[in-house]
Amino acid sequence: MGLEELNENIHSRDYEASGGIRTTDYDPRVASPTPAGVPSFSSKDWGQAPPVKPDRFTPFRRFFFGTSWRVSMTVVVVVASVLVASFPLIWRLLFNPVNVTISVVGPKNVASGETVSYSFRYSNRNILSAKNAELTISFPESFQVEGSDRIQAGSASATVPIGDISGKGSGSVEISGKFYGLKGELDYLKAKLAFAPFGVKSTFSSESQIGVTIVSSPLTLDITVPQEASTGDDVTYVIDYRNESDIPFSGAQIKLTYPDGFQFRSSTPMVVPGGKTWDIGMLAPHGSGTITVKGSLFGIANDAKVFRVSFGVVKNDKVFLVYDKGERATRIVAASLTVVQTVNGQSGAAVYPGSRLVYNLRYVNRGFVGLRDVMIMADVDPINLDLTTLNLGGRGAFDAARNVIIWKASDVPSLLLLEPGAGGEVSFSVSVRRDIGTSGTSGKNLFVRTVARIDSPDIPLENKVASSNTLDVDVNSLVFFAVDGFHTDADVPNTGPIPPRVGQTTTYTIHLTVTNFLNDIGQLKVTASFPSGVKFLGKKSSDSESVSFNERTNAFVWNIGSMVGGKRSVRTIAFQVSITPGPNEIGSNPVLVRNVMLEGADLFTKNPIKIVEQGKTTSLPEDRTLSSSGYAVSAN
Repeated sequence: MGLEELNENIHSRDYEASGGIRTTDYDPRVASPTPAGVPSFSSKDWGQAPPVKPDRFTPFRRFFFGTSWRVSMTVVVVVASVLVASFPLIWRLLFNPVNVTISVVGPKNVASGETVSYSFRYSNRNILSAKNAELTISFPESFQVEGSDRIQAGSASATVPIGDISGKGSGSVEISGKFYGLKGELDYLKAKLAFAPFGVKSTFSSESQIGVTIVSSPLTLDITVPQEASTGDDVTYVIDYRNESDIPFSGAQIKLTYPDGFQFRSSTPMVVPGGKTWDIGMLAPHGSGTITVKGSLFGIANDAKVFRVSFGVVKNDKVFLVYDKGERATRIVAASLTVVQTVNGQSGAAVYPGSRLVYNLRYVNRGFVGLRDVMIMADVDPINLDLTTLNLGGRGAFDAARNVIIWKASDVPSLLLLEPGAGGEVSFSVSVRRDIGTSGTSGKNLFVRTVARIDSPDIPLENKVASSNTLDVDVNSLVFFAVDGFHTDADVPNTGPIPPRVGQTTTYTIHLTVTNFLNDIGQLKVTASFPSGVKFLGKKSSDSESVSFNERTNAFVWNIGSMVGGKRSVRTIAFQVSITPGPNEIGSNPVLVRNVMLEGADLFTKNPIKIVEQGKTTSLPEDRTLSSSGYAVSAN
């Protein structure tokens, strides 16, 4: 209904009659008793504020229920954002990764071989703990760590579990070991501490290192070399070594690196020619020794020929640990007067006993002025040369007292005044002794040495550089190889008719003998083959010899290996074969073994060894129990 209709109804008589206005029995003029439990209100209280009822809402609820919900939510979001934005700052106040540190504490200067200790100290300065910490230590090659319950000896690195590091907590890991290296060498011990912050899965790490300098070495070297030499000159290298400590060193070893153009000739103590390693073994406290190496040095003027030496020990794992090393250089200078020799047209060779040697000595004046009264001399080897065969070709003279051949201007007129750039040649020939190796004093690793020298009084004393030239000719080992056959043999007895008969089996024993003099020889083997009608029976005189036989190819191999030199040494083997001749072989001497060949190498001269024998038939003159009529096959 509308407002006008409502107003009309309220003020109409019908509205009251219909009960629109209700009356009550209450008369404000008449007082009525106040119900129990209800506070009374008197006239004197009229005009005063009514009592305030207690507020049932907390400030938090009043804020939300008394304020627009949109405003409330905005405030919540703002507060949450502030808390989220400030969380990293709060977390860093509780745990900052940079407050977890590792440091290495120990000596920075050590002596090689000295036992030293290092402390790897870790610390957590945070309030919260660092979880699952793990320490990784890396050692340089020069450091040998000693074993412990946490670290394995000889390791290149080690990982040590630390566990949790509590807030404000710390700890350390201790190691001991020795540095083995050169004086002045700088190495580093490195440490890495990995960890996870409390309540975070990410891993962080802290790293540290310490530099350690080796200030002294217990093993020391002194190296002496000539400062200058002309090409082809003899040079001598001297190595003095010492143990400066109070403890012995086992497995001591010295290694040499020769310069280009150096030709090794000899050494004291002796090693394999051309050798570069000396095994000293046990070097006593304050022990010392000397190694001397001699040879010839070739090069171009002003070349620096560097000789290097390393001194150390060999550990159980075959690793060579260097304690000291050094190098020295020899400068090649241009000699104003030079002489160079060759033998049989070569600058070096290996020959057999009895070989003929033809020497040519080429001389040149490389200076800028003529030189008077030049003399050429050649020192020859009186031990290994047969000087009765010496031939000077009609020039020069041999001084038997000094074993020197001398050429003067009376023999070679151009030596009276040798002009700048002028030169010439002198020569002689001589034979190597035939009895080398077979005599009672054969020796080992022999060589024939000649030293050529040239000089003039006109070379200034302050620059008296004249050339000398040493030439060594190595002597090959003397090896003999023999193939013999027997029917009557004490080592391997034989059976069957002699002479061999058609259809009947006859056995023979083949003897192979290798005899060596002078040098060590190696890689030795004998190969042979048998005709198809010959059977290898497998019987042999020695079970210690390695023999193989291929039945399909009838190929025989005797693997000898090596034989020592320095004296007469013999290796021999005997084995049995058989033949059953056919009628087509009547009157012939059947072949028992053929293509017999010895192969190997001379370990001193490096020359190959190869000796071929024709083989053996049933014609066996070495078997003195057989007559010539017992060789050929008979019909019956």
